[in-house]
Amino acid sequence: MAARGILSRHGAGRSIAVAMSGGVDSSVAAHLLLQQQEFLGGNVVGLHMSNWNAADEDSSSPEAYCGEEHARDARAVCDALNIPLHRASFVSEYWTDVFEPYIHNIQNGLMPNPDVDCNRVVKFGAMKEYAQRVLKVDAIATGHYARLWHRGRYENNSMDESSYSKEEEVVMEQVVDRPEQEWIRRQPPLSESELWPMLLAGADTTKDQSYFLVGVSGAQFQNVYFPLGHLQKRTVNGSVRELARTANLPTAEKRDSMGICFVGKRNFSEFISEYLPVAPQPGHFVNIDTGEIVGSHKGSVLLTMGQGAKISGEPPIPLQQSGNSIMPAWCRTRHLQPLSPCTISWDADRKYWTIGFDRPQRAITPGQTAAIYVGRDGVICLGGGPICSHGPTYHERGMDLPPLECLHPAGHNDLSIPSPQQQQQQQRLV
Repeated sequence: MAARGILSRHGAGRSIAVAMSGGVDSSVAAHLLLQQQEFLGGNVVGLHMSNWNAADEDSSSPEAYCGEEHARDARAVCDALNIPLHRASFVSEYWTDVFEPYIHNIQNGLMPNPDVDCNRVVKFGAMKEYAQRVLKVDAIATGHYARLWHRGRYENNSMDESSYSKEEEVVMEQVVDRPEQEWIRRQPPLSESELWPMLLAGADTTKDQSYFLVGVSGAQFQNVYFPLGHLQKRTVNGSVRELARTANLPTAEKRDSMGICFVGKRNFSEFISEYLPVAPQPGHFVNIDTGEIVGSHKGSVLLTMGQGAKISGEPPIPLQQSGNSIMPAWCRTRHLQPLSPCTISWDADRKYWTIGFDRPQRAITPGQTAAIYVGRDGVICLGGGPICSHGPTYHERGMDLPPLECLHPAGHNDLSIPSPQQQQQQQRLV
């Protein structure tokens, strides 16, 4: 019942392949879609991908061979739901278009996020194409905590405003009284029949995965569903875990998986060092003010750095260029980092976007991804791209660091700096 609205607008009778990772999120996604398809007609099939060949590793770590465990869990869930499970391998695509560029960038002093390319190349590229061509399904679904606004599609094919989807209601709330962002709802169609879907942040701000989806084009989001986008992961009532327990799914108590996309949890420095063409050179951490050696490291290419940002690459949803190339927006440069207000401007000569933050930022890292959002609360994700350079740091400008409360948190686990929302809460308590 919780997912019924996902397909009731335009999904009746459709066949859908659900990406089954063997985790609780994809398990509940399949469960919700199956409930809905029983109501609407159509069918659901599972699709499990094995995209990393652990036999190629030099490591003897037991984590290297956890892929078959995930496959067994995916099979157990599909058996419990009484749906077929198909297995596919995209080892070649992952290695050539995700992992090798990842290693190349690290060797060149960048620290990219492979999950962004993984989604673009594999999940919504090779996997989606395989599902539609080989499995003959109409659409795919994944367990991502994100939402899609399927623009131009309404209940009962009606164009009456009372039939707006829940996602459209969210968008309208985000752009109300913001005339500079009215173009979002008025964007012209790319064809006579359909608009590209627009990416929205997940309702659960503690699990939102829109950051990892900024590299996926609007066209790739066609015929894609995120059944968990409107759910909370950990609330007592209606949470994903509770739904899994209620449905007696075998993965209800399984821990969330972590680590590199399709590779899993590893000792990062040891694992990556196996694939770098030149071995990382150990060195020292040096206090830049005193010259004192304060520690050692296994190689600078395995570390991050940065402040300020310029990004390259076009977002999947084109930004409107209406005379003024400077646009107010929100930005994050790490997964779940609190959104920071900013302005973005397009450099037509050098073909990149420049981001100017309202608040000093910490640890912005070339090679990683900057994601751009708009709307009152930054729910509408326009896209993003890799950070290609950074502005001068306080040290490079010969300036003292401002008080911590003036800086922006580097990420959701950066507890040294309160976010603007936390500062407001603290002020209310005083």
